[in-house]
Amino acid sequence: MDVGIASLADLRPRTAVGDRLRLGVGVHFFSSDGPATARDTYPCCRDFLRPKRPGGNGITVSPEQFLAGMDPAGHLLIDTPERITEKAIALYRTVRFDRPQAL
Repeated sequence: MDVGIASLADLRPRTAVGDRLRLGVGVHFFSSDGPATARDTYPCCRDFLRPKRPGGNGITVSPEQFLAGMDPAGHLLIDTPERITEKAIALYRTVRFDRPQAL
């Protein structure tokens, strides 16, 4: 676990009465029957994230970056239900979000 990310939960600002502000996370996920099916989603993921017009917002994701994100320690929630659950639990333990939103 990255030390910089692990401390995010402690960095949340406090309200006037000293309570920590609530933190929500929004994630996109794709559940598949196995890693091969999950890897096959790369073209869709690339197209979803790429800039749609010149100067537009977005990022270009290489196949290598996509596979690194699918790694058990990676950031992408694209895999089997079990692996997605493991990553979601790790995200919660790291950030301590109050409200998740899965898309």
